[in-house]
Amino acid sequence: LSGSWDIQDEYAESLSESKVTFKYDSKNVYMVAGAEDYLIASVYLDKKFVRNLSIKDEKLYPLIEGDSYSEHILEIEAPNSLVIDI
Repeated sequence: LSGSWDIQDEYAESLSESKVTFKYDSKNVYMVAGAEDYLIASVYLDKKFVRNLSIKDEKLYPLIEGDSYSEHILEIEAPNSLVIDI
């Protein structure tokens, strides 16, 4: 995590524009997130823009839907007030 986050036992909430970056080895990646108002989070795969994700209700959001299992770096640019379940 980079930026300012309020980290609790069950969730992390961005307090400003922040980022989530992690390495993964998988075919698909999902995130449980929500927000009080509609937010747009930007998703990057290996530093290349993939998509903007509209987030509102707390639910499972697909981030990456790949063709095969492989190692990548995922980055999510999180706007203020994004809540991610941890």
